[in-house]
Amino acid sequence: MKQLINVLLFSVLLLSACKTKEKISKQPDKSASVPSLNDFKFKQPIIKSANFSKITAQINLQGNSISTNASIKLIRDSIIQISIQPAMGIEMARVDFNKTDIIVVDKFNGRYFKTDYGFLFSKFKIKLMFTDIQSILLNELFISGETVTPIDSLVTMFSQSLFPDGLLLKSKTMGNRTPTEFIINKENQLNHASITMPLVLTTCRYSNFAKQNNINFPFNYKIVIHEGPKISSTELIIQAVEFNTSVKINATNLSNYEQVNTFEQLIP
Repeated sequence: MKQLINVLLFSVLLLSACKTKEKISKQPDKSASVPSLNDFKFKQPIIKSANFSKITAQINLQGNSISTNASIKLIRDSIIQISIQPAMGIEMARVDFNKTDIIVVDKFNGRYFKTDYGFLFSKFKIKLMFTDIQSILLNELFISGETVTPIDSLVTMFSQSLFPDGLLLKSKTMGNRTPTEFIINKENQLNHASITMPLVLTTCRYSNFAKQNNINFPFNYKIVIHEGPKISSTELIIQAVEFNTSVKINATNLSNYEQVNTFEQLIP
């Protein structure tokens, strides 16, 4: 169970696919029709809430495979709640993200761990804030570790160039900014993202786009995390989702659980 929570926690942060920096450097097909960043910006939907009520997660931990069910509820700029349900719809664990804290609850063993977003860097060697996680789940642009809104300000932080699949965006170098890249394909869909840290390469692939509540959205997130020779992967298959509907997220009553001081103490 600890491995499952560990990987799922990281998986929802980095919705990615196995695509190396070598592949990113391919020469563009200049004859191809490519999107405009301005067109992409103006066509971005406004998503105020999302209810991913049925998700199947297929996880591979260096050769060991795990499959589980999950659901995610999101209210923009407020809270993200992930429920892990390995079998028969019974919730075994929960992860709550708000603007300042992360709370991981092991409901089976009656324990919880509360931390801030610095934990993600110490545990996974990647800089992410609440707004980054929100953007990743909603298939939006972001700069790793930086809170930037609105999209008009965000797009100015990227350089752009032609790419065989469309338009390649690279975050502009500034101080200790984490290199973040995106590909917008010929259909004006954001289908690839990557975050490069000194010890970890994470690249992102969104696929199976379809209309839901008049929003063109990916129903498949594939994840590959490269940490030296170690490779872990997760594929999230969305089977049911609704946008901009009434979403109720019940706060977890932590008085029913024992607090532990470290993530490693969470599950024996």
